[in-house]
Order: sequence, then C-alpha cells, then structure tokens
Amino acid sequence: KGVAVKVGKDKDAVFVFDTDLIRPARAWTGGFLKWYPARDGLQEWPSPDGYTHFSTGERPGWSTDGRFGDPRPWRYGPVPKSLGVYKGLYINEEHVVFSYQIGGSGILESPSFERSQGKAVFTRSFELEPTVQTLSLHICEIPDGSATRLSTVNLNPYSGYTEIKSGDYSRLIGFRGLPADSIWRLENRHLVLDLPPSQNASRFRLSLGPVVAGNRPDYMIQFLESNSLLPNLTEQAKPGPAQWETIETKIKRGNNDGPFTTDELTLPSGNPWNSFLRFSGVDFLSDGRAVISCLSGEVWIVDGLSEDSDTLKWTRYATGLNQPHGVKVVDNVIHVTARDQITRLHDRNGDDEADFYENFNNQVMAATNFHAFTMNLD
Repeated sequence: KGVAVKVGKDKDAVFVFDTDLIRPARAWTGGFLKWYPARDGLQEWPSPDGYTHFSTGERPGWSTDGRFGDPRPWRYGPVPKSLGVYKGLYINEEHVVFSYQIGGSGILESPSFERSQGKAVFTRSFELEPTVQTLSLHICEIPDGSATRLSTVNLNPYSGYTEIKSGDYSRLIGFRGLPADSIWRLENRHLVLDLPPSQNASRFRLSLGPVVAGNRPDYMIQFLESNSLLPNLTEQAKPGPAQWETIETKIKRGNNDGPFTTDELTLPSGNPWNSFLRFSGVDFLSDGRAVISCLSGEVWIVDGLSEDSDTLKWTRYATGLNQPHGVKVVDNVIHVTARDQITRLHDRNGDDEADFYENFNNQVMAATNFHAFTMNLD
C-alpha cells in the first residue's frame, strides 16, 4: 500500500510512503507512475517511471527493539498496533505530511526534494513526540559485504553528514537537528538510525544524496548551509487554501411527454486535471449536495441537483485514493472505501476540499489480483 507524492519545485521527483510498513518504499526522479493499459489501468499495479535513487527492503520502517524483522504473520496488512499505527496524511498546498504512531509516540513526517550542484537530494523531515524508549529508524538499503564502511562528519553542533562507502562509491546522508546521542549503524544491508529516549519533543531532517564515485561532500555541505531552517510540520499540517477550481456543467433535461423521462447530469469530462471520471458510489450531505466516489481515485461534491436548477457545480474534494468503490456520509463526514483502507475525509477549514485523509481502518490486504476489488462498505 503506497502513497506516491510528487515532491520538489518542479515536481520531477517522487517519494512513495508504504502505509502498511510505515516506511519510504522508494524514491525516484523522471516520470511519475507508469500505468499499464489492461482494463484501463485497473488490472496491473503501476510501477516507478524514472531513475530510482533509494529504496528500502520489505520490512518495517521503524523498530522499538532495534530489530527489523517483519512481525506480520503474512506479508499483507499493517504492522501490529503495538509497533505502529498509520493515522493518515495532511495536505497543505504542495506539502504532504504523514501522521503515524510508533510505540507510544506520535510522529509527523514530510518528504521533499532539491538539487544541490546538480545532485539529487531527497529529504525526510520529522517531528517526534517525547518517547520513553529508543526508536530505530530504517533509512535506506546499502551495499552488502564487509567492504561497506560508515563514517560521520559533524559540521557544527546542529548538522553534519554520514557517509556510506563501498569500494569506489559512496552515499552521503545529511542531517540537521538530530537528538544528542543518536547512533548510526549498519544492520542487515540497511542503514539504521537509533534515536534515544527523550522527555522533550524533537524536530530533525535527513537528506539522502545519490550514490557517487569517490568522496565529494561539497554538494551536501552546500545543501545543509542553504537549508538551515527546519520545517515546522505542525504548521504545514494545518489546512491551506483551496487548490482546485469549481467546474460548471448544464443539465440536459428530458421531455415530459411520456410515462418516463431522463435527465442527463453532464460530467466535467474536460476538467483541468485530465481526471478519468468513472463514478462508483454516491451519497448525500445534509444540505442535499451529492458526494460521488470515482474509481480513478477521486471524490467529487456536486451541487445543483434541485429541480429548479439547470446548472451543476462540481468540486473536486479529494484525490489520490486507491480505486474507491463506495462512499458513505456519517454525521456529515465523508467515508470512502478503497483497496487499501477506509478513509475518513476531513475538511477542517470549510473550503469544500479535504485536507486530512484519516485512516479509519486499513486492516485489509491489498494484493495484485485484478479481481480483488473492495466493492462496497459492507
């Protein structure tokens, strides 16, 4: 179960967050996702469309005991709640902030991307609540073998970089704001960062550079110097301005000269986002507006269904969902079922766009069989 996020100024980089294992599954530059034509893109999962810069193995992204074996009885569904819980994601303009809990501590994480001296640098920014236990963070895969070496350079009390060196090649992991006594280590072909217990909340950022030949830290030093401020993820998680314009279409009224009549509710097919509109479920808000789920990953709100109106107003309420097949309004809050989870959509500032995609329940498997659709909320 992966949420793919376009990151960076030009949106030419992609970061995929695995909501089952609470880890960054992969990050790349180039295209977004490569879709396959079978059944209009529904039969096969998409794949990365670009050059992969880093990835992680199929194991939890965090650990509370220093070990990273998969604790699930089979390779589907979320990790046990005793280890972690994915809570959802916040959207504020170009910012996407993931919210989850590891052990007893709440964590916010947000990805980003920049280039420094032509080098691709992916960043992961974190805010951690106080913790009474050591939390271990799984960073990225590294070359196997005894030739792999790890060394750390502190540029000042607040920032520095760790180098993973294997033969003639190396990768730099920049850091800023790490808690004191944090420990870098190599474990089972992965780089791991152990964060000590703390009575205070912490905020830090990791910057993953590319694999390069030789030892060339200049680009990372420049990146760390030009990005001295840590983002405030609590502020980024607050609602931002609306992103999408409302689209109007006309109702094509049928004639009333027979026992049956049909009115055509014209779809906004020529929308600015090239959304492939395949509607899959409908319910209604308390004010009479319709809420429609779309198989291609969206939820729309439709106003103007009353008999005295000839105009429909279509508002794109949410996007990026995984093949939603059903929608239900409960206490005027929209719930959507999809292949990965039931999502509860919150509009916290009343602009008719969801800004918090809450994980209501994701204890379901997501497999590649093209018949494995979640057909309805039952």
